[in-house]
Amino acid sequence: MRRDAKGSRALWSRQMSQARVGANRRAREGMTTFFSLLIKARNDINDCREYWSTLCNFYGVPKNQRIRVWNMLCVQYAPAQRAYHTMQHVGDCLAVLEVQNALPLTPQEKNNIALALFFHDAVHDAWSRDNEQRSCVFAAFCMELMGVFGLSDIALVQTLIMATKHDVRMDFSLAQLMADNAPKLLRIHLQ
Repeated sequence: MRRDAKGSRALWSRQMSQARVGANRRAREGMTTFFSLLIKARNDINDCREYWSTLCNFYGVPKNQRIRVWNMLCVQYAPAQRAYHTMQHVGDCLAVLEVQNALPLTPQEKNNIALALFFHDAVHDAWSRDNEQRSCVFAAFCMELMGVFGLSDIALVQTLIMATKHDVRMDFSLAQLMADNAPKLLRIHLQ
């Protein structure tokens, strides 16, 4: 009986040692994955910030207002409960917009879409059905704050944001173009 107990203890000890080695290896791999994701997220935010700066330069937004609105956008996209609607998602959408050579867009139209993409998920509540409307209000507030956009510019961006809602029909040609391409633009990293 003692021998069996001793053998069982040795077997248990070996199994625990192997489990610790496996757990340590998985923890190291997990930390590597965590840090690589963290670095990727930081790179995505830096890429988005550069794109934002270029976009604001195109429209002539003063630097202090550009930075202020950028910080507001970062706060909006930062909550941890956002699994998908993050700044990385915005960066993915912008990347698709950049490589969409087939779309017949002028630089002004492309920048209008890019501006709408920055704001399209700024307000996101998984249980709400009016996220797009609330994002439109936030976009209007930010665009007024930047001081270079007129009411027609704000209305255009709001129309483009609403085009990302799946049950909306648009008559406006640029909005229709956005709505037709929204699945490609807004769901790029689900594929």
